[in-house]
Amino acid sequence: MSEIVYDSKLGNVELSNTLGLTLSGTSTRVKHTGTGTMAMSSTGPITLESSNTASGITMGSTSGVPVTIGSGGGSVTVGLEDVMATFNGDVTITGDLTVSGDTVSHDVVTIQTEDPILRLNEGTTGANTSDIGFVGDRGTTGNPVG
Repeated sequence: MSEIVYDSKLGNVELSNTLGLTLSGTSTRVKHTGTGTMAMSSTGPITLESSNTASGITMGSTSGVPVTIGSGGGSVTVGLEDVMATFNGDVTITGDLTVSGDTVSHDVVTIQTEDPILRLNEGTTGANTSDIGFVGDRGTTGNPVG
């Protein structure tokens, strides 16, 4: 049996069993005005869905409040397969970064690294059939390689 339970002592509304919550309107919100934590918990996945392909789902605020995703360990996936994710602003990665694509593109002025060794052509086996090194683009003349 599905039911809605309101606990007047704690001010809680509980939706139990397979009862869903549908909010309709042009600007429907779930708003938390207390000083404690607003939490969603589940023994299964928590899904946020939107059929609005232009706006999608927005997390965060306009007042600079940080958003934490995956604070208990595990993995976090951003974006869909074959869809680019865009981050507007600085991104800090405190762990290792693994890139599994074929191309890494960056538009920066300076690259800095503490490591004294850059390994190129990693994983190559067999005969030495390709050149390795750095090619500098020096303008319209004088680029003998590339």
